[in-house]
Amino acid sequence: MHACPALRPRRNLRAKTCQARRCCLPCHPRRRLPGRVFRGSITRPAGSLSTLRSAGHPDTAQDSLPAGGHLCRAGLITRWVPNEVSRYVRSSLPPHPGLTWRKDGNCIEATEHRLEVLRRTPAGPLPGKSLVVYDASLAMAIDVFPCEDGHAQERSLLAEVLATVEADDLWIWDRNFCVRGFLEGIAGRKGHFIGRHHKGLVYSALGPERFVGTIETGAVYEQSVEVAGTDGRPAAKYRLIRVRLKKATRDGDMELRILTSLPKSVANAQQVAELYRRRWDIETTFQKLEKYLNSEVNSLGYPKAALLAFCVALVAYNVLAVVAAALRRVHGDDVIAQKVSGFYIAGELARGHEGVGIAIRPKEWSRLRKLSDAAYRDLLLEIAATVDLSKYKKHVRGPKKPPPARTQYLNTPHVSTARLLRDKK
Repeated sequence: MHACPALRPRRNLRAKTCQARRCCLPCHPRRRLPGRVFRGSITRPAGSLSTLRSAGHPDTAQDSLPAGGHLCRAGLITRWVPNEVSRYVRSSLPPHPGLTWRKDGNCIEATEHRLEVLRRTPAGPLPGKSLVVYDASLAMAIDVFPCEDGHAQERSLLAEVLATVEADDLWIWDRNFCVRGFLEGIAGRKGHFIGRHHKGLVYSALGPERFVGTIETGAVYEQSVEVAGTDGRPAAKYRLIRVRLKKATRDGDMELRILTSLPKSVANAQQVAELYRRRWDIETTFQKLEKYLNSEVNSLGYPKAALLAFCVALVAYNVLAVVAAALRRVHGDDVIAQKVSGFYIAGELARGHEGVGIAIRPKEWSRLRKLSDAAYRDLLLEIAATVDLSKYKKHVRGPKKPPPARTQYLNTPHVSTARLLRDKK
């Protein structure tokens, strides 16, 4: 197993060389993708295949998107220092002075059996997976660790993740990443973590558990625990937060056990539990990537092609995050969160891209590159103030009704809908 070399992100978040004003796709200097091609792939991730073909880039036996992946010799830059413009997507900061990042894995759905090696197997072919890092303060995906092996364990990528941890970072994850070596590595780099306890991680209690209060989802208990070190290292002391839930999780669990290295002076037990609950922000991000931006194109069988399409969708998601941030600043957080549909905004960007490309000449776009961050920010706010939000109204459906038991026609392969409707009358 190895990370996709064409998509491996660059590191050193705070390095001066990374302070680019725009998130970009570095390409081989002699075979650079035209700006209009890459802009098209952002607005229509599912149409990236035809976009690259029409641009006259190298053909392959299957499609042209793998060729696009090979053009990115320097890697896809997804980790960057947000400038003044992107800081407008800031949400309410957590009770921690450093950066709060949430990490989760995403397995790309099974593809069609287009490749010759897949045509004789009935099993679903997995083109790869990735670990995505989500910055809670920016509401953006800031890093991605792709892997071509769809059967690889997410934990096998933790060494790459650990190399990016910096002092005062706060990492939040689910129980699959609760590994002793990773916890020790974060502490060694002066970072902190909040993660759900995995039953495979053995700990020893250092004192009795005590009730400390309640949150919206249930009662909260706290206990000091100790976890044995690896390779002769001393044992590490952590806080174990147990939440007794009012309602079972989708897996049927009635309690959550959360390990954290945060000291009590930074966050109490209730705040730790709330921070972990907000980890679902990254889960909704994956849902938006698939629903709004079609991040998983099942016709792309080559791993490099599927991972490139997913990473382009991540860049497009960050573009939408900046748009939403400008709208929030002008119209208010509650209005945008409750009344505006991100699906309709993404749809308009995709539908109107070609018209904008015709109406606005390339030299007009070049002027935007010369704008300062403050001027670019003011332009976004000026445009946001003229947006008619009624065109993007969110339609919230009521609560779902439980499906009735399917007891009719159990031994029939199919039925006629028209006849059933006629008989009902």
